[in-house]
Amino acid sequence: VLALHFGGPPEGAGRSMLDVLIQPAMAGLGALIVAPDSLVGGWNSSENERAVMALLAAVEKSYAVDLQRVVVTGYSMGGAGVWYWADKYPDRFSAAVPVSGRPMESGASWRVPVFAVHSRDDEVNPIRPTEQRIAELKARGLNAQLVVVTGISHFETGRFVAGLRQAVPWIQQVWRTR
Repeated sequence: VLALHFGGPPEGAGRSMLDVLIQPAMAGLGALIVAPDSLVGGWNSSENERAVMALLAAVEKSYAVDLQRVVVTGYSMGGAGVWYWADKYPDRFSAAVPVSGRPMESGASWRVPVFAVHSRDDEVNPIRPTEQRIAELKARGLNAQLVVVTGISHFETGRFVAGLRQAVPWIQQVWRTR
């Protein structure tokens, strides 16, 4: 699992997100989780792209990684990064799990199964673009799911654990059908 952190100062942000959200929600998956810190800006910067690709290559060389079972997830800025990475590298990821992340403008080229988690009460990244993108992908016959949570503001990262935990059986099902 490639886990992309939220915005703000990047030093230690990957570890923080891993501790607060990813590990509590996805421990049941039994997967190796890699949570890098952003080098500069958003996850779509060329510097971050090169660094993450090198990190993934190093992990794949050092561990017995099933290349058919690589998931990208992330929160907020990391959620936007999930939409970017899975769209740009659809053959690299078996599933995408954005949490409170703004999707790309168009889903025309999208091919990866996606399980989005978003709060109806998100004051930073409104839910409507995510609802529209998921509906568009479903209309194209793609495996696209949305878990809507309520009463959680954007800055309550740890409260998204229960919503993200719902992705675990969905990911396992995606893996069984690959």
